[in-house]
Parts: sequence; C-alpha cells; structure tokens
Amino acid sequence: MILLLLTTTTIFSQEKRQQFIGGGIGVSYANLRGENAIPIFDHAWKLNMTYNLTYDFFLKNKWGLGAEVKYLNIGSNYKDEPGDGRNDFYAGKVDLITELNYISVPLTIKYKLIDTRLIFKAGVYASLLLSGRLEGNPKGYFDDTLSYNQDLALNIAQWDAGLTYGLESNLPIGDQILFSMNATFNNGLVPLKMESDRQVKNDYFSFLVGLKYAIK
Repeated sequence: MILLLLTTTTIFSQEKRQQFIGGGIGVSYANLRGENAIPIFDHAWKLNMTYNLTYDFFLKNKWGLGAEVKYLNIGSNYKDEPGDGRNDFYAGKVDLITELNYISVPLTIKYKLIDTRLIFKAGVYASLLLSGRLEGNPKGYFDDTLSYNQDLALNIAQWDAGLTYGLESNLPIGDQILFSMNATFNNGLVPLKMESDRQVKNDYFSFLVGLKYAIK
C-alpha cells in the first residue's frame, strides 16, 4: 500500500510538469527498399547504434509535441551464399555493406494513452547526410576479383525526409527523473538516387532507452 501510494504520488507530480528534456542510446535496424535496388535488399537489414536528445511539451490535456536530434547509422547489410534460395543475384558469396550516417530531426505529435507511461506518437523527420559508403565483395557477378570501396556522399541525395510513428514509455524513478523507452518505425520518402536505375529509400526501426528530466 505504501509503495502504491508513493508510485501514484510520483506519477502525479510528474504529470504536473509539462516540459521534459532528455537523451538516450539504442539501436537502429535498417534496410533500403526499392523496386530497382541492386543488389536485391530483401534480406539486408543492418543493426547499428543510435543516439538522441529530446524535448517534449505537453498541454494540460493528453496532447503534446516532441522534438529530437538523432544520430543515425543506417543503410543495409546484404549477405548471400550461393544456392541458398534467397537472393541469388550473384553467382558467388556476397557481403555488401551500405553505411549511411545522418543527423536527423523528427517532429512528432504525442498522445498519452496511459499518462506518461504509454504514449503514442506520429510525425515527420528530416535528415542531413553526414557520410555514405558502399563496401564489400560481390563475387561471381562479373569476376571473382570485383570489390567495392566507394564513397557515396557525393553520389546520393544529401538529405532524407519521411514519416515516423511509434510508442514510448516514461517511468518515474524520482521526483523529476523518468526512465524512457522509445520505439519508432521510420519510412523514408526521398529517393537516394544511388544510380539512375537505383531509386532506393531508407526504412529503419529504432529502439532507445534513456533518461528524461521534468523542467516545469
């Protein structure tokens, strides 16, 4: 009973504070999609670290606005073994990694489903390309010596934009501190234009954990 009272009191005190700043660390699980993507990226999801800084402002009701600055390392990690029945585009073993590094700014509308403990959010994002690289050895397509070590930064779109939506949970661990968990899916809408016949776009899922501080 005492624990329940303390938890309820803490949640109530957090609800009175309408602004939050925070930061987090997590992972992104990314892919490239497109009908003319070469190589075919059906099994090319790539796992990497991601980081963010956040600001949230909530009205007196359940609605709020959120802004982030997020560092992303996304792209794809295409692996294939000959004859495995998946993407046998090349005759030999393939290992191709596309590294795309962005600074991203998502802006979202938030709705409290269960106070700060469960929040739905949806919005848009814009991202600036910091660097891009294609590396790997697709053996057997032209010859066994073919390899990639290509700087993509000047050959693809310098920015990305798209839709973002997901859920977050903020659990009070003190009078003004919350432990935050944030899961979002992001659909890129801007073609990267890697080549004239490769109109691929970014898709990525991110999951971050961190802390938020109630500033008002």
